[in-house]
Amino acid sequence: MGADTYDQDVRLSGERAVFMGVWVLPNANSLDVIARVRKELDVIKAELPTGMQATVAFDSTGYINSAIHEVVHTLSETVLIVIVVIFLFLGRCGRCSSRWSRSRCPSSAPSS
Repeated sequence: MGADTYDQDVRLSGERAVFMGVWVLPNANSLDVIARVRKELDVIKAELPTGMQATVAFDSTGYINSAIHEVVHTLSETVLIVIVVIFLFLGRCGRCSSRWSRSRCPSSAPSS
């Protein structure tokens, strides 16, 4: 086994390095893949000779984690707004015999 080409030089922080890429299949979960890569990397680090280091140089899942956080935040705000609107409606129609029927609610009747 060997490299396809020896015309490339990989450097990490200015030092010569060995590059090993991990590409995620389209139907795979990127977050699961990077978690398993990091777990396996810990095993590899324990077996490396003295003076040799291994690290993840680039992790594209930071964007995915950020997007998930933003979606959860937006959904939380939306649920809170819906709850506030429902309670405001119920508070306004608290005098109604049927809280869900606006047609019978005296506070929704047109004022004369």
